[in-house]
Amino acid sequence: MGCANKIDKSDCYIGEVITLFGVGHERYNIVTITKVPNKHSLPVGTTIAFDIERYGKKVEIGNIIDFEILMYEKWVGPATADHLWPGYVGVIKSCKE
Repeated sequence: MGCANKIDKSDCYIGEVITLFGVGHERYNIVTITKVPNKHSLPVGTTIAFDIERYGKKVEIGNIIDFEILMYEKWVGPATADHLWPGYVGVIKSCKE
């Protein structure tokens, strides 16, 4: 029964946290994908905004994290030069329990 909840690491992305909401004037928590799983949807270099609460672990800018993407969609909105903006918004969760 315990094995049913284990995360298949082959579904995990690796990325670097580049911004966090409220640090400076940033408006999003954003991770840049640096390594993709075998069965991947988004390529290396893609940025995705995420909710830290749903991610499930404390993170800081510069942290390298592993995560599974539960859902995502193309980000549509204004993009001004005074902030970093994501390419996608999504729901991710940590691959570490």
